[in-house]
Amino acid sequence: MTFVTVGFLAGALFAGIPVILHLIFRRRAPEVLFAATRFLKVAARRTSRRRRIENLLLLIVRTLLIALLAVGLAGPLVRRAVGSGRSGSDVVIIIDNSLSMSAAQDGEPRFLRAKKALDDMLSGLGSGDMVALVPTAPLEGSAETGLVSEVGTVREQAARLRTSSVRGSLSKALEHSGGLLSKSTAANRLLFVITDLQATSLPPKETLSDETRSALLGVPAIVYDCGGVVRNISVESLDVKSAAGVVGSPVEILAQVSSSSPVEETVNVTLTAGGKRLQQRSVTLPPGGSSEAAFSTVVRTKGIFEGFVEVETSDGLTEDNRRHFALLVRDRIKALLVEAEHTEPAFDDDLFFLRRALDPFLTGSSQGTSPFDVTCSTYAQIDSLDAYDVVFVMLRGGLDEALSKRLSDYVEGGGSLVVFACDDPALARRECPWLPGRLVGRKSARRAAGERFALSSLEVGEDALSAFRDEPPALYNTVRVYDYWMMEPGEAATVLMRFDTGEPALVEAPVGSGRMVLFTLAPTRRTTTLVSSKFFLPLIYEVSYHLVETAGSPGETYAGNPVKLAAAGCAGGPLVVTSPDGASRLVAAGEDEALFYRSTGMIGCYRLRAEGTTADTAVFCVNIDPAELAAGRLDEEEAKRRLPGAKVLLVDSSASLAGALASLEPVLALGDVLLYIVLALALFECLAANRLPVKSSGA
Repeated sequence: MTFVTVGFLAGALFAGIPVILHLIFRRRAPEVLFAATRFLKVAARRTSRRRRIENLLLLIVRTLLIALLAVGLAGPLVRRAVGSGRSGSDVVIIIDNSLSMSAAQDGEPRFLRAKKALDDMLSGLGSGDMVALVPTAPLEGSAETGLVSEVGTVREQAARLRTSSVRGSLSKALEHSGGLLSKSTAANRLLFVITDLQATSLPPKETLSDETRSALLGVPAIVYDCGGVVRNISVESLDVKSAAGVVGSPVEILAQVSSSSPVEETVNVTLTAGGKRLQQRSVTLPPGGSSEAAFSTVVRTKGIFEGFVEVETSDGLTEDNRRHFALLVRDRIKALLVEAEHTEPAFDDDLFFLRRALDPFLTGSSQGTSPFDVTCSTYAQIDSLDAYDVVFVMLRGGLDEALSKRLSDYVEGGGSLVVFACDDPALARRECPWLPGRLVGRKSARRAAGERFALSSLEVGEDALSAFRDEPPALYNTVRVYDYWMMEPGEAATVLMRFDTGEPALVEAPVGSGRMVLFTLAPTRRTTTLVSSKFFLPLIYEVSYHLVETAGSPGETYAGNPVKLAAAGCAGGPLVVTSPDGASRLVAAGEDEALFYRSTGMIGCYRLRAEGTTADTAVFCVNIDPAELAAGRLDEEEAKRRLPGAKVLLVDSSASLAGALASLEPVLALGDVLLYIVLALALFECLAANRLPVKSSGA
């Protein structure tokens, strides 16, 4: 029992006044004997006992009247436990098991604290209650939970629960909880949320569906805060550049290291690859800021080159101290060059200059080796494209539907395609709908009048041309062009290079799982001086490296996200994916003919190979989503604004949890009942007092 106004209980002390008065007026007057009164003694003795009982009753009534008046004015409340009684309660408990809940505060992981809070909540349930436990990052293969009456079942579920590398979604958990509570017919409904109140945890209520907001409106919500300030240093991201991953080429790795510490710190950052610790850097981190650590190494053998960058420190969250990377290293890049037909003289052939740019050691006595293994073919000779890392096509008339389909399937399946527009644009567009834009007409210079076009600008901010960021414009703006195709780029296309007329000269676009670039000019001596300039070879190399690095490889993904796999090199068939723990899974195409791998809950490197083969053909890495490592926290008011409940209570201990539950318990107010009893007693006292005879003070 509790009281609304405890101060009124002091009034109960006045209940002793009637007792004191009774004791005072009990004193008997002196006896004076008269002869005539001695005959009344017998009658007085008969009635004295009855008067003593009546006086005692009046004393009790008057004492109770004052005492009950004081207690009634204090407002006594009798609480009934939530869920007790015949109707029971429906209780939904959301528990945050995202990676940030692994952080340790004062030596205790947040998730351990969360489980203790969960145990307190389950212990407070009544026998008639229904309960559901909803994790923010469900275990792979687990079914959605519903309301159950057996608390033991929920305890077993909680015992199996652990923190996940997958980014937790409180938004999805709230949507599911809203669905459970919207179907509830219980007299009482209650929502618990156990979380660390990261800035990215509770979603703004405006982002919840109307159905969820409606279901949660009117439902009391208790938010148990397991968070706090934690010193955390993490490898937030890696930028890996490998020049297409060819043996002997350098690999540049730039690591972004961040800190949540309020003071400046210096930490060691290491590079490990191939099972060996290769390099170490010392990095100074500003308070709450980040710094970069740069590494460089050379790949000596072909195959999978994998490793990680790690911060060597002891902090509150160790899981984000390491970030993985992986590359598929080729002995040489296999390039296929395709033209309509061979022509003479050789230097007028469409492939003459391109072939020599890709393999400058094709002729002569030099013993050098090109990073490209070049094969030339005509339209009629093409069979399979799957064995090639990059395909160059001289687009001229005669490209039949079957060849166009093979090229389309190749790039959409993850291949790298480079196209040079060499012929009728209407024909090219009709036969190649996969081009990254519409060719609208040929533009030719009047050579007799000295007319010519120049390359005027490069988009060096794009990855494909970033290697030319520090080069002077003279490298390319001295190039002269006499014929090119005007083009209207598609929505997904990026213009990388332009002529002085403003028209695109080089365009890049994604196509399915692969990528392609389109040159609007032909690499022949009759159309441009580009092929004889010192800009041609590095341009072709950088574009090719960029395509091979990006097209057909999913690169890095975050834990829990599905990965679209490239089927290049696998003849479009099923792929075998080997996860970091060595387990293998077969992945086949779905109805949309796309290959997706969804079991990405484990951090590390995943290898791909075609079914029935042993050689790995691709690799990708799964790392922690940086958004899961956000250091900011929600304050109490913001947390309350984000939950559409009737009453939102924020707690952070077992005691405050008990207090919050007590404030939500159903209450029986006894104050009014006691005041009515006081009124009845006062009426009874008046009637009883008037009925009793008044003592005579005379003889």
